[in-house]
Amino acid sequence: MKTKLHLLIHKEFSSLNKSQQEEVYRDFYKLVYGTVIKILHDHATTEDIVQEVFIKTIYNSPAIDNEQQLIGWIRVVSKNLTLNILKKQKKLVTKTILKVLLIIKQLVWTNPLKIKLYSDN
Repeated sequence: MKTKLHLLIHKEFSSLNKSQQEEVYRDFYKLVYGTVIKILHDHATTEDIVQEVFIKTIYNSPAIDNEQQLIGWIRVVSKNLTLNILKKQKKLVTKTILKVLLIIKQLVWTNPLKIKLYSDN
């Protein structure tokens, strides 16, 4: 599959005309979005990652000789950013659960529940 991503290898993105920039971004978007959405299942976060990977690609991509190497590098960066987001989300969920458990514990200790036991008699 031939894409316009090769234009990111030898040219400054800002030196491309608007039409070329749009074509490059469309190809880039298709490549990254599909990979990330399969992992996250969250459109908004996936969009954020696509943009972040694009910026990293424009400003920080290594010296690469061909488009296939660039695609491989983009996929690795996409995967790593996605995994970092998942780790942050997991930490946030864990902290939230711990806070809720602490609140429940405090409620139980300050307002013990009175449980009335019924017998069959």
